[in-house]
Amino acid sequence: MLDIQLIKLFETIRLNYTTQGGAGTPQYIDMILEKASARLNGIRRISHSITRKAKICLYKALVLPVVEYGSILYDNCTFLLKQRLESLQRKAAVICTGAFINTSYEKLLDELGWNKLEERRTFARRSLFYKMSHKLVPEYLCGLRPETVGDRVGCYVLRNSGDLSIDRYKKTQMCTSFIPKTIRDWNDNICNWRGNDFAPCLDSFKSRYKKLLFRTPLVQAL
Repeated sequence: MLDIQLIKLFETIRLNYTTQGGAGTPQYIDMILEKASARLNGIRRISHSITRKAKICLYKALVLPVVEYGSILYDNCTFLLKQRLESLQRKAAVICTGAFINTSYEKLLDELGWNKLEERRTFARRSLFYKMSHKLVPEYLCGLRPETVGDRVGCYVLRNSGDLSIDRYKKTQMCTSFIPKTIRDWNDNICNWRGNDFAPCLDSFKSRYKKLLFRTPLVQAL
């Protein structure tokens, strides 16, 4: 109406990364892997002159924050992209332990007490949703939590009245995004994690969740 032509941007800055598309796209994962791999290669170059404990500390301080920054947003990426992220942590585990390159990934994780990146993303998703359910985050995030089935149907008494209602989505990428995926976890009530008996506060939730589902190192790093 004002004869103003809109220019379509093919690159946008999201979470301090310049990408094409949104979080969860191959371009976004490529940016994460490029930045994390450069830091991991720096640790590799000095790995022979420092202890295992120092290598683990460097990985957790320099590489892991890059991989997990905004991880709940790209948790709905494809299986292939998730495997590429896991392969990065596998390389880090080989560097930290000094093991052979063909060592089992599960055995490396057991020895170091690490969890898979997907398990850590699940923990991050559920922790944020716990805060949303208990109003520990700003209102614009709390408002994303839908009403329960009991509140929606009104006077009817149903067995799933305490479950949260889930909207229907046409695309798989939307069905596996943060809100719908975490609501399904909430409704499944794994380990009874949604009840106040499980965790009356956020600190106890994180502590009990890690105690139940996280690994402990088999070998103490020196």
